[in-house]
Amino acid sequence: MLTTNPYDDDKLREECGVFGVSATDGAAALVALGLHALQHRGQEAAGITTFDGAHFHTHRAMGHVAGNFDRDDVIRALPGTVACGHVRYSTTGETALRNVQPLYAELSTGGFAIAHNGNISNAMRLRRELVRRGSIFQSTSDTETIIHLVATSNYRTLLDRFIDALKQVEGAYSLIVMTPEGMIACRDPLGIRPLVMGKLGDAVIFASETVALDVVGATFVRAVEPGELVIVQGSEIRSIRPFAPMAARPCIFEWVYFSRPDSIVDDHSVYSVRKAIGAQLAIESPVDADLVIPVPDSGTPAAIGYAQQSGIPFELGIIRSHYVGRTFISPGDKVRHLGVKLKHNANRALIKGKRVILVDDLDRPRDDLAQDRADDARGGRGRSPYAHRQPADPPLLLLRSRHAGTRQAARSQARSGRHDGLHPRRQPQLHLDRRAVQGARRGQARGYSSEILRCLLYRRLPDHAD
Repeated sequence: MLTTNPYDDDKLREECGVFGVSATDGAAALVALGLHALQHRGQEAAGITTFDGAHFHTHRAMGHVAGNFDRDDVIRALPGTVACGHVRYSTTGETALRNVQPLYAELSTGGFAIAHNGNISNAMRLRRELVRRGSIFQSTSDTETIIHLVATSNYRTLLDRFIDALKQVEGAYSLIVMTPEGMIACRDPLGIRPLVMGKLGDAVIFASETVALDVVGATFVRAVEPGELVIVQGSEIRSIRPFAPMAARPCIFEWVYFSRPDSIVDDHSVYSVRKAIGAQLAIESPVDADLVIPVPDSGTPAAIGYAQQSGIPFELGIIRSHYVGRTFISPGDKVRHLGVKLKHNANRALIKGKRVILVDDLDRPRDDLAQDRADDARGGRGRSPYAHRQPADPPLLLLRSRHAGTRQAARSQARSGRHDGLHPRRQPQLHLDRRAVQGARRGQARGYSSEILRCLLYRRLPDHAD
């Protein structure tokens, strides 16, 4: 179904994975391997675009990387030494092949392919202006606005047109762009979304996470800096910074949930950071109990940190089926609830009669699933004295509340740092507000007193993080 306003909602729609490689034989196969490593960042669809020196070739499909890019005939149909790929994050918006990336267009300067991880917050306004000027959109993706801005720019060179387009967009973006001239990788000036660069022989690789470099055997070189454009043309690599310097505001969801625990972000192990967050949670919210159990898998490092700090034994009280995908990125509440039932089951023999601390990674939006998981931790309703739920994420994202009354009141609450007399982890009926989250990333939520919030918002890790 085509939505009339594809960006008008308050759900996070910005988590995807990108992978690009320049100057190597069999580029498509390498990108497919990299996308396998990034599958956790998006399970709705995947796509790869290659360039053979004369023509662009694209294959996009719904579903996982495996099953779409594990066939020889598909890889053979993607010749070239330059390639980029994308895994798409599931949302409640339109699920259609036309929204699967990389998006491709023929511009006056030649072919233009783009893979985007992020969210363009002013995309709807830009879209209306472009349509009035005659642009014809083929998708409901906010990424397509960048293509049209490049196509309609008055600058002469493609690089200048691209920079002109980026200066008009607002929000989060890590981009990999392919043109006949080469490959461009860039991050938004706030550095909200991650992007790293590696080397595999003479090949240059860009990826959303370092784990993708590990899987293909590449060496990590450095992170692409906020506001930086890295341009690869053959063997030449150059960097430009066309934006005014700004204080970085990376998204804390990378630390809490999105990134794989074996990735490195800002020179710190994601696994170690999650453990440190769990340890800090034990300091801030101590509870007398018999066991600490995680909601696997992304809640496990925080639960280990909580158990080590508190001295309460760590056990696997919930067993996960690894044949079910990530329920956070499943479209729709009903599907997520069914996914939890399939994915998690209580280890009843272990937890029966025990007082349990259930450590999860997120407070929202999965709080609609909290009761399911708490029931699992109890071994079914009423079979354990209690299951005390401890979400590891800081209250930075808890910015809109039915308890607060209105969205405006919630934003005022976020700016002032007030919690209406409630413990910051006990706020009722909270939901993510995309625009409020973006405001928080600009530093408007600095009033929160949580040590975890201060550590992550100001790019400082807890003292116990490696």
